[in-house]
Amino acid sequence: MTADEFWKIIDKSIDETPEGQLDKLQTLLAAQDPSSVLAFQTAYFVQLDRAYRWDLWGAAFVINGGCSDDGFDYFCDWLISKGQGVFDAALANPESLASVDLSGDVAFEGFRYVAYEVYLEQTGKEMVLDLPPRHDPVGEPFDEDTVEDRFPRLADAAHEAEMHARKHDREVRALQAASGPVFTAENERIFDERLQSFIGKPFPFSGAIHNHVT
Repeated sequence: MTADEFWKIIDKSIDETPEGQLDKLQTLLAAQDPSSVLAFQTAYFVQLDRAYRWDLWGAAFVINGGCSDDGFDYFCDWLISKGQGVFDAALANPESLASVDLSGDVAFEGFRYVAYEVYLEQTGKEMVLDLPPRHDPVGEPFDEDTVEDRFPRLADAAHEAEMHARKHDREVRALQAASGPVFTAENERIFDERLQSFIGKPFPFSGAIHNHVT
């Protein structure tokens, strides 16, 4: 499968929700024969390999307020799911992700497993891929203390996504209303736990919009 063929399938799968995109991708792959599904997944790992770079890892760190090895893999799944235009732009300049909707979970582990599931349904066998060993990330490692300075637009966009989540999540708004003008430490802990479950990432700026009374 060529890169163009791979990206056509990805682009056709794009949907307003992650669940919808998973369903679309499953339908698109189910229409392929098993050898094509295998070729699709091989092409998927080629794109993951292209994204295995320190600058993109730094971007993921900024967006998610931290990023482990597995977390970066799932970020790259999310990046692929956004289509060729977003993916290629991010490889050219990670700051381009400041123009992408960063609300919701900026990780999409389940996206990489769709082809495995379709292949199993088609053949009754587990998919086995012949992939080369993974190389080290390309480029220079980032400094966690200064990475936001390297990606200022992206840092601003990530903070805006956080504020949007705090403003528009119904549970968060109900918690704020119930708390009144005094926001206790316990309420703040619950507040941030609900936010983390809402968009799937920690918030280092938890006091930013609280109305503290001392």
